[in-house]
Amino acid sequence: MKLLLNHKRLITKFFRCLVIVVLSVTVCVNVMFIMDVNHKLREEALEGDGDAEAVGAGNALGESAFFLAGPPLPRALTVEVYSSQSKVSVSVDGTVVLDDSAEKGGRGIHVLVLNQATGSVMAQRLFDTYSPHEDEMMAFFLNMVSDGRILIFALKDEGTFQMKAAARDLLRKLGSTKSQAIGWRDMWAMVCRKGIQADNQLSVIYGETYSKSPEFNAWGAPVYLKAEVPLVPLEDTQCSRWPESPETSRRRAFCNHIEGYGSVCSCESPAPLSFTPPSLASLVNNVSDVPVVIIASNRPHYLYRMLRTLLNTPGVNRSAVTVFIDGYFEEPLQVTRLLDVRGVQHTPIGVRNARVSQHYKASLTATFSMFPRAEFAIVIEEDLDVSPDFFFYFSQTVHLLREDPSLYCVSAWNDHGYEHSAQDPALLYRIDGMPGLGWLLKRSLYKKELEPHWPSADKLWDWDMWIRQPRVRQGRECVIPDISRTYHFGSQGINMNPYFQVYVMYIRQDDNYSTWLEVARCLRVWDLDGRGFHKGLWRLFLNGHHLLVVQVPSSPYSSFIPDWVTPIYIPKQQQQQQQQQPPQQQQQQQQQQQQQQQTSTGLKAS
Repeated sequence: MKLLLNHKRLITKFFRCLVIVVLSVTVCVNVMFIMDVNHKLREEALEGDGDAEAVGAGNALGESAFFLAGPPLPRALTVEVYSSQSKVSVSVDGTVVLDDSAEKGGRGIHVLVLNQATGSVMAQRLFDTYSPHEDEMMAFFLNMVSDGRILIFALKDEGTFQMKAAARDLLRKLGSTKSQAIGWRDMWAMVCRKGIQADNQLSVIYGETYSKSPEFNAWGAPVYLKAEVPLVPLEDTQCSRWPESPETSRRRAFCNHIEGYGSVCSCESPAPLSFTPPSLASLVNNVSDVPVVIIASNRPHYLYRMLRTLLNTPGVNRSAVTVFIDGYFEEPLQVTRLLDVRGVQHTPIGVRNARVSQHYKASLTATFSMFPRAEFAIVIEEDLDVSPDFFFYFSQTVHLLREDPSLYCVSAWNDHGYEHSAQDPALLYRIDGMPGLGWLLKRSLYKKELEPHWPSADKLWDWDMWIRQPRVRQGRECVIPDISRTYHFGSQGINMNPYFQVYVMYIRQDDNYSTWLEVARCLRVWDLDGRGFHKGLWRLFLNGHHLLVVQVPSSPYSSFIPDWVTPIYIPKQQQQQQQQQPPQQQQQQQQQQQQQQQTSTGLKAS
């Protein structure tokens, strides 16, 4: 028995020794192989750049080549792009980062921005260059992208109908050889690196493909592009000129992951992220503790512009500003962190109109919960600019909402506050309805009346249409300015000249405000529905003159109509006939009507 046990022990020791010997030999062989390959690679690198580049591109040794002695081989990304009538897709090293194959939507040029050191996606945009001005938006975005970034372009369906020369020239500067040739329903894809102006480095193109539409009613054949894109060291993408500070930490965190914000990430002259707007001088700021609710979705560039304006406005209290984001979108939240503003995300509820409505309700409820002592809240959307006296305006008018129970809200928006129809910064109106677009809400109104009866998530209602309903508003009115203190991006400046004379126009009351809508269309103000009036009275400016439009007989102000004045009336049948007439004939008739109105009917000076 003992002999048997000893025999087994000897066999076990023998196999252990054998395994150790085999492993030792294997290690020695691998070391010799690596040294030999390393020696050959160095010799090939000395023979010429072409051979060295070929070895690096092929990377026959796989990942182990990066650990060889001597200078490391350049790393590269494999980018694959597919462009067709019904689908675009982009993959990076086998990972799909864009796939748009939906039947509806996605038309135009898709643009992706990659980090040139990590290969991560920093921005993704779609520009419907079939439609007007989208090519200008694309050019603006590309100019906002930092130098050195990797750009990927893919066209779906049609993307050249409204692409003008300026956008084509920009693509040419980025390295495209097809930008001038791309035409109706052609397919196109390109991968390039944006040039570095500071180092006089031109853009580098890594691949471009194109197919021409054979005829007007057909699309070009689908195109496929595969490109090898070399990566640069991470330290080459970092800016050493930024001073160490909390602001720089926020900037660096943002610029390492997000693109398309221009001078925010500029190394030479970065845009400031800290603001010190003046206070309201010696005047009392009655809204310094009023929370500001910013309703946001996934439009981060809008949010960035809006916040920069708001945080530069005299009287702003940064600690009272909260951005509520409808959904877990990363980029809008990064924008709030960049500008050091409180950002709150929440789970979307409902779809379409109901989702927007629930977003407003959740944001308002959360605001009054976060600020339990707040008597009011200022509500503003992410796509609005505010005027320099935005907080000064509410500071002067907040007492009206506190003292007058017949008021529903105070708004900074005038539906008829166009450049040619508003001019007095000191003038206020009372109106029926609720304009929104930058408004002051009373806590008691929301908690007692609006919140308990807010439309549920299954009702596809517009929140603003619901809040304007007579049964909700209960006859109360809103105060608005003649000159809006908020305006949509791209709107023109407001005429600030004083008015000299008041004009009155009388119109006949009819169903659905049809006569007023025709008058509004002639005046080039809001003409989709009847709004912005007070007891049947509209007030605005026309060519520097104050104009009152009175609805007869519903308005109490119609009692002032002179006996010789006939209210203007435009029947629906006449409206339809006008719409069917050629534009030149319509213009002539409008001129004749204006002359008649000024001489014998509803327009008089008072």
